[in-house]
Amino acid sequence: MKRTKDSHASKDASLRQKAEVAADKYTELYDFVPSGYLTLTQKGEIIEINLCGSEMLGKERSHLKNHPFGFFITNDTKPFFDLFLEKIFNSKTKETCEVTLATKGSLPMHVHLIGIMNGNGDQCHVTLVDISDLKRAEVMLQDIFEENPMSIQIVDKEGFTLRVNPAHTLLFGGVPPSDFSIFNDLQNKIPGFEKYLLIAKNGGVMHFPDTFYNVHDSCPEFPNVPLWIRAIMFPLADYDGEPQRFVIMHENITQQKQAEIAIRESEEKFRLIFENNSAAMAIIEPDTTISMVNKEYYNQSGFRQQDVIGTSWTQQILPEDLERLKEYNRRRMIDPKDAPDKYEFRFYHKNGEMKYAFMSLAMFSNRKLIASFVDITERKLVEKELHKSEERFRHISSTISDISYSCMSIQGGSYSIDWRLALRSELRAIQSTRSRLCSAGGNWLLMRIWIALNGIFPTWLKVLPVIVNSACDTRTEVLSGLILMLNVSMCMRSPEN
Repeated sequence: MKRTKDSHASKDASLRQKAEVAADKYTELYDFVPSGYLTLTQKGEIIEINLCGSEMLGKERSHLKNHPFGFFITNDTKPFFDLFLEKIFNSKTKETCEVTLATKGSLPMHVHLIGIMNGNGDQCHVTLVDISDLKRAEVMLQDIFEENPMSIQIVDKEGFTLRVNPAHTLLFGGVPPSDFSIFNDLQNKIPGFEKYLLIAKNGGVMHFPDTFYNVHDSCPEFPNVPLWIRAIMFPLADYDGEPQRFVIMHENITQQKQAEIAIRESEEKFRLIFENNSAAMAIIEPDTTISMVNKEYYNQSGFRQQDVIGTSWTQQILPEDLERLKEYNRRRMIDPKDAPDKYEFRFYHKNGEMKYAFMSLAMFSNRKLIASFVDITERKLVEKELHKSEERFRHISSTISDISYSCMSIQGGSYSIDWRLALRSELRAIQSTRSRLCSAGGNWLLMRIWIALNGIFPTWLKVLPVIVNSACDTRTEVLSGLILMLNVSMCMRSPEN
């Protein structure tokens, strides 16, 4: 009998030990699980709470028992908790809600509550999960959505709008109507978009080509304003990877497109002016290489595009002018205003002939130069000939400047004239004298002067052939000067004699 009692006692001790071990494990699991657990009465008073729950409330467990849990909930979320507690005891099913805990000295904590009634119906067990990080992320995403300068539209898998941000409303002038599907609209209105939408529907990220789009064509209540739109579309999938929603982001690129069109038109105008200019033109890089020339460049220099593009402009300049032009270029690269933008220079034609040119230069903001020049070789040659003529005339004047002689008048009289005095007193008579000499016959008068001076002043024989071979205006000018400004002694007779 004693042995039987001892056996029962041993079994009871073993059961108690197992129960204590199980209780310890439960306590350990209850206290150190990373979520708060608490038991509440129907009035919301705390009966039990684990270590994590007490830390979330910011008080020792001993100070929390029989304390109303609603005391720690913010006033704005307290009604959600009261409804949550009521539903637990009325529906006898699992209920959830979100509330904000306000603890002394800490930031507000957002928690997700999951509650269920116990078997007796007088208590409920509630789990608290800290979702503060999730809430902050949601607020950040909300700010990104609302404040984003790009238009954002969220649609369901049928293409009907669920939500748009303010930038979308500003861009298109309104919110799409509930019966408007972007899938149907884009497929029907914009040719070629069906294949792009199919990629997005299958879970891919789609960058749509730039589109000239007027939403008024699909929704007459929207403003009639055509826009250039750049869009990207990507799916929001469920846990199985199936697209359930789609996000479409729109960017208004109308101004950019208009600027691109204006640039293209400007470039076309520049090219037309450049190619059809009557002056030779070239675009010169900062390193002196030629990157572009027009047709007239070939006409004036003999070099084709393939001959000069990629070569330095310095290769075509005469050595006598090269250092001067290099110095201009050096100063221009430092300060464009410090070097002349118009000047003359000499260059080699492709056939080896030396040419004169007049250059005009301008610098772009990227330090490239546009140069234009015209061939002035013919003008330079004419100027040289004129200079030679002036030198010959000065030589004639210096040769005869000291000669003086007597002059017989047509009536037989004679008088003497100092040519220096005549220069001052008879200038006005030169013009009328030129006319009289031309009408009287310039060659006849020259012959008379030749005969009169022959044997008296042989030096004149060197001068008169030059005068005879001159043009009429030159002959009369020189003859007028001889008669009115020099002390020449000669006989003048009528042609009839």
